Amino acid sequence: MKNICVTGYGVIAPQATNSEEFKNVLQSDKQGFTSISHPYSEEKSIVVGKVDVDEFSYLEPEFMKFPRAARLSIIAAKEAVEMAELQGLEALDTNFGIVIGTASGVLQEVESIKKKAVELGLKKLRPTSIGSLNDNSISTALSSYFHLHGPSFTICNSCTSGIDAILLAKALIESGQIQGAIVGGVDLALSDLVVAGFTKLNTLMTTSSSEKPIGPFSGVNEFVLSEGVGVLVLESEEFAKNRQVNILGYIEAGAMSQDAISIYKSDPSGDYLYKLIQDVVEEKEISYVNSQALGLLENDRIEKRICEELFQCKVPVTSIKGVLGHSLGASGILQCISALMSIVEGFIPPTIGRIDSQFSHLPIVRELTTTAVHRVLLTAHGYGGNNACLLVSRKP
Repeated sequence: MKNICVTGYGVIAPQATNSEEFKNVLQSDKQGFTSISHPYSEEKSIVVGKVDVDEFSYLEPEFMKFPRAARLSIIAAKEAVEMAELQGLEALDTNFGIVIGTASGVLQEVESIKKKAVELGLKKLRPTSIGSLNDNSISTALSSYFHLHGPSFTICNSCTSGIDAILLAKALIESGQIQGAIVGGVDLALSDLVVAGFTKLNTLMTTSSSEKPIGPFSGVNEFVLSEGVGVLVLESEEFAKNRQVNILGYIEAGAMSQDAISIYKSDPSGDYLYKLIQDVVEEKEISYVNSQALGLLENDRIEKRICEELFQCKVPVTSIKGVLGHSLGASGILQCISALMSIVEGFIPPTIGRIDSQFSHLPIVRELTTTAVHRVLLTAHGYGGNNACLLVSRKP
């Protein structure tokens, strides 16, 4: 079996326009959230995490017409490609693929184009509209920007999409179909439909109470919806060593499953995620768990069960969503980049926010911890019952 390694990454997240700024965010205790109008109440606002990038300083004018999700994916990918020393990617031709994970896709473009169509009439639609309405335009944008002719996928798989993208790319490399891949997660879900939909479920953090705790394990059953983009360069170890480039870490193992209950529900017991992690971890030693915990009680209680029953509260657990919020399909990629930084730099990022008493006995990392990190478990579970986990390690 081929070993799959990471040789580069790029990030755009709340408070961070590149990976160095992202590392600073992970090591801080500052929540850089903002607020937007509440769709149903003039007295409240929605707490969100927004990204702020001067796209014109990164992209040539012809690419500025692409959907925003595609534009930001290209910018993050450029950082990853530079770190991986893969300039001149077109020479790789069909040996490199593209796999992007997302939950909301290009929904921002869909809403914008629909509004213009209502205002101006369908005859006024631009010829480029159909391309901008296609979620696959995100991966296609990367293929065209880097002139890669290998397989190209956009996976729309709820909150596990980022980890699912990594596992698909891993399988393609292991099977010999490609030597490597640009793998990303992007979600720009601060759209009218997404915000209004989650607000109907009473799950978005609001500003209705200044005393309300924000973040993972807070016990309030609300989360901070965020934008985010993360991109990795994955390669076979052999290919990376032949290129004599720095290996940042390895995608050791991972798996996916489905609760199979409903498109509206997941299994509150977490049985299928628990079994998934149990099978992947086996007897391996875990340095810490970089968890999905985001503030929703069902998700956080599943993480609690895993910590208690699978690891007997002996493995530290953290969640980066206290400073980043939850970026849906991009969150798994951001967790992966966080884990790689932990391995290279030797630290565990803290969980920021007030911890509710029902979680206070867990070994939650509350302050930045400097320590050697050898293997990190990532967990993800999403709306509709998707489950995923990933082991990121220092060695294969």
